[in-house]
Amino acid sequence: METATAYGGVRTISVKLWGRPEDLGFCLALFLSAIFDCGFAMMIFLQPDYSASVVNAMLKYWTGFCRSQNLNLVFRTVHPVGNRNLGNSPILGARPLPCLPKVAHLSLFLPSDCVSPPPVLRDWAGYLWMVFSVVSNLTLIGILVSIYVYIVYSVFHKEFLANCKTGYKSVPSLRQPGTLQVAYRGVEVLQKCVNLWIGPIIVPLQGIATQFSLSCNYLLITRMGKLDFPSLTLLLGWAGGCVTVWSAALFLGGYIWMKGRRVLNSWKHFDWPMEEKKMLNKFRRSCRPLSV
Repeated sequence: METATAYGGVRTISVKLWGRPEDLGFCLALFLSAIFDCGFAMMIFLQPDYSASVVNAMLKYWTGFCRSQNLNLVFRTVHPVGNRNLGNSPILGARPLPCLPKVAHLSLFLPSDCVSPPPVLRDWAGYLWMVFSVVSNLTLIGILVSIYVYIVYSVFHKEFLANCKTGYKSVPSLRQPGTLQVAYRGVEVLQKCVNLWIGPIIVPLQGIATQFSLSCNYLLITRMGKLDFPSLTLLLGWAGGCVTVWSAALFLGGYIWMKGRRVLNSWKHFDWPMEEKKMLNKFRRSCRPLSV
């Protein structure tokens, strides 16, 4: 997938050298997918120890603590929309899209304007392959973020919001001193592994996310009247989606880091007997704040 998406990014850029502004949406979308694939492969192959540590910390934290404390979260099942109306969709309609012949063409160096448009079947094959490349990258990002948030949130919404009057839940078995230490240490190890894993590429990702969003906004302002519907949709989605997702990731990481340094005082917010408070005071030194 990394090689295929990287080829798609290079191919669309070469097409853009002889193409029109209407092709720019797919060019930028596939190029960003190729960058993400290269960055993800770099994280895995250049730092295999950190990658394995993140996976092991997630699995150990889930199997060893969350399941034993019965902290499973219940999600509503959303059924996908049926495909009976795909024929009326403006993107997946029966008419070939104007930017497909250029992007789906197999030639790498020939100018697009010098080649006759390929058949409709070839258009759909290239279009579906490009859509699959982009959607697969977005799906992979969503899966990784969802797993991380799911594991952290299982304890976060029960213990990290002790001084919050709304949205706070507590489990009696989780309030025991020994169990509480295991929970905090599990989150600490997971946070440290994630920070070490994404640390070397956090600055390049920040630059790519911000500069790519600025480029999309510039194209939307200057080329609004010349972009077709798929290109306009992709540019709008990437321009707003990159900034939103990246801001949410930075905010979540900073918020967990800030709350983790105060969480060990959470038991003070409960109206417990004096004997239990005195007992918990004895564990204050061994339950130091998370240094992540």
